[in-house]
Order: sequence, then C-alpha cells, then structure tokens
Amino acid sequence: MVDSILRPSKVIKEFFETVNIQTDDGRLISGILVNHDDRQVVIRDPLQAGKEVTILASQIDDMSKGKSLMPNGLANKLKSRQEFLDLTRFISELGRPGPYARDVSQVIRRWRVGQLAQPTSAELPQQLAAIAAEGTPAYSMVSGMLTSTEWAGEQPWAVVVGQVDVTAAGEVELKLNATQGLTVYLDGQPLPVKKQHSLSLPVGRRTFAFVIHRGERGDTGLRAEFADVPQSSATFKVVGGP
Repeated sequence: MVDSILRPSKVIKEFFETVNIQTDDGRLISGILVNHDDRQVVIRDPLQAGKEVTILASQIDDMSKGKSLMPNGLANKLKSRQEFLDLTRFISELGRPGPYARDVSQVIRRWRVGQLAQPTSAELPQQLAAIAAEGTPAYSMVSGMLTSTEWAGEQPWAVVVGQVDVTAAGEVELKLNATQGLTVYLDGQPLPVKKQHSLSLPVGRRTFAFVIHRGERGDTGLRAEFADVPQSSATFKVVGGP
C-alpha cells in the first residue's frame, strides 16, 4: 500500500489499467480500459464522470499503456511523517468493519453549501436555487455524516443542498439523524421536519435544501438518507451517492 502511494504506476490493479489512444483524426483519448477486441476499444473516461466511450478499431492509429490515474508526488504535499502514517492507516481501514466501513445506503454525500443572513419567504426559493447551482462543494464522511465544520461561516444561517434523481415516481422515506435547528425544503417548498418522513417524489431531479440555524444546531452534523418504502414503485438514486 505504501509503495502504491509513493509509486502509483509501478503496479496497476486489474480493471484500473489506463490506455492512451491516438485516433486517425488527431485526437488523444485516455481512460480506463473496459474492453478490447478486434472491432473496438471501450474505455471509461474519468473526465466525463466515468462515461464509457467506444472507439472503433478502424479509427485507431496507435494505442499505448497509460499511467495510473493517481499522479506521482501526492505524498509530497503532506506536512509530516505522521500525516503519511495517518493517511496509510485510513486507506487500510476503508471498507472494514468500524468507522470507515463502506456504507451502501442512499445517503447524500455530495453537497453545495451557502450562507444566509436571514431566510425570508419572498426571496428564499431563489436563494436556495442559487446555492444549489453555485454553492461551495462539500462532502460527507464515509458514514454519510456532513460535519458542522463544512458549513462554518459568519452568517447565522447555513444552507446545504443535495439532490436525488427519480426515474420512477413513488413514495420514498427521508431519514435524518437529528432535527434541531433545521428547516427542510423540497424543490423550494417547505417540508415537515421529522427524523423519518415519507415523501411522494415525481420523476426528475429533486433538490433538497436544509436550512440550518447554527446557534440551534451547534456541532451536530447532518446525515440525510433516502430509503425504499414497501410496495412503493419509486426508483431513485442520490446524486453523488454510492
């Protein structure tokens, strides 16, 4: 593991091999090799959020093995040997039982964060929409918890926004770890604030905004999980989730 951090291209794990493809029209395409046969090459493009790209064999002038997607020198940014040891320990414990166990729950992990001096009913829908589009990116921990440090700021109110893609309408349950100091909005409309609440979601990308009163919330983080409701026809996926 230490060797992989220091020299990421020395040994690349199967299914993570990268290739560089030079096409007959002068393009250079790089990505993770998915499939290769006499007719075509399929790669997963990290610049397009892992989208699979197919290149016909007749279009390829040259194909060579690439380096690891993890660049060299990342460990040089660490400030001390102890930071390197902490990083190694964290990676070694990912996925194992304990605080870094992989959680496959539909939890919001990718957020947009903003601040408000005072949430007003007239302007709030536009303010929430602006934060959803242009707010500061923030990410939950492995457990799905967004810590209070992620929404720290000078204004008394913080806003954290996550989204859910619904491909089949139906009932979905929203589970929150705590409700104090919290107001919840779905697509700009207020929702009852409960630790567990069943919602009827229509098809499309649904935006959930959590307006947080810092003084009331304190250091309590936010974990927002979406779960299936028995007999519901809903099909959904949290944007940026597992």
